[in-house]
Amino acid sequence: MLCVDNCARQLGKSFRLCARAIGAAISISEAIIPFAAPTLKMIRNITIPIFREICQDAPADVRPIFIKSEGKFVFPHNNSEIVLAGVNNDHADDLRGRKAHLAIIDEGGFIDDLEYLIEDIISPQLLTTNGKIIMASSPSRTPAHPFKKYCAQALREGCYSEYDIYQAGYSQETIERFKKKAGGENSTTWKREYLCQFVVDENYAIIPEWRAEYEKAIPRDDYFRFYHLYEFMDMGVKDKTVVIFAYYDFLNARLVIIGELVMNGPQMTTEKLAAAIKVKENTLWAGRKVHRRIADNNNPLLLQDLGSLHKIYFQPTQKDGKTEKTTILEAMVNELRIQVGAGRIVVDPSCIETIGCLKFGIWNEHRTTFERVEEFGHFDAVAALIYGNRDIDRHTNPIPANLNISLNTHYITPSVLRDPTVESVKKMLNIKRRRRE
Repeated sequence: MLCVDNCARQLGKSFRLCARAIGAAISISEAIIPFAAPTLKMIRNITIPIFREICQDAPADVRPIFIKSEGKFVFPHNNSEIVLAGVNNDHADDLRGRKAHLAIIDEGGFIDDLEYLIEDIISPQLLTTNGKIIMASSPSRTPAHPFKKYCAQALREGCYSEYDIYQAGYSQETIERFKKKAGGENSTTWKREYLCQFVVDENYAIIPEWRAEYEKAIPRDDYFRFYHLYEFMDMGVKDKTVVIFAYYDFLNARLVIIGELVMNGPQMTTEKLAAAIKVKENTLWAGRKVHRRIADNNNPLLLQDLGSLHKIYFQPTQKDGKTEKTTILEAMVNELRIQVGAGRIVVDPSCIETIGCLKFGIWNEHRTTFERVEEFGHFDAVAALIYGNRDIDRHTNPIPANLNISLNTHYITPSVLRDPTVESVKKMLNIKRRRRE
């Protein structure tokens, strides 16, 4: 059983979790209680001091002993243990062990791989004891985090509780002070941290300009057959490989994304990727030539194989433009944000991965790279779109100048009828046009 408390900050959720763990350890002989928090720093600065505060006046025969080298509290009267671990940065396995009677997860919304921790590490330890998991957290910085999924699961099973700041017993004056410090009533910090709402943190959003109105199907107009076709790819091994299929609507000055291809990194091979791209191209482009394919430049061997073995040619993006005040990645993101903010990028509703990444994508805490989440990985579709956005030809008009013009109804100057390629070759070879006798 999984019980979830979606709690506001300043509500005392960590204290409550520690008290639950201590109560179980005292009452159950030889109990093993894993206690997970996002980081070891949180364990040291918050969790351990709370345990000591709660137990400072406990009778000597039940007062736990903290074994620092093993990161656990041991209760001498019945040999129960509370095992502490900061689980981010691939430390979830630190909680592997024997059967457990209760598991505690503090700030689950900020644990890197929450699903792995719950499904692969903790749940198997509870099978023979019929134990339960108690998790409490404020909402994560993006609704794409699995904490939201577990909240929904607990709600369906009748094991979900929600406590916003108005249920904490603070005076209205104190609450107003919290609100002001959070940035006001309309700030995402106030909504997320104090009202328990699942919203994308505006301070970490990759594309904060994204709006639901940009998610729409665009009917193909009479000029679609002339528009330039594009494919953008972000390659992954640990992460996903995402290919975006789009065309540039020159008439309306917008990039229209109409298809996507998503493959899990470890399962991807060059052959599988090439075959999937060709199937998608036949479906979307019906044999038309792709104007340009753009990809990340971190795997030149794969790009070479796609070209030489499968005749699918991607050009690597140029990651230039670094300045003293901004990183290359930030500069590339900003270029995309300008286009999105101007309403020049629309995505077909069928492109769930691309929309999800644009809608829920966030930076990591230090804004050095994109965060990783269970549902959308490393937000690879945003990366693919970033690469492609830089290399779109927005200036060349692909619509023929003499389209729908007939010699029967219009006078057309001879120069318009001439093939510009042929004329260039003639000029290069110094071939002069013969004058009619």
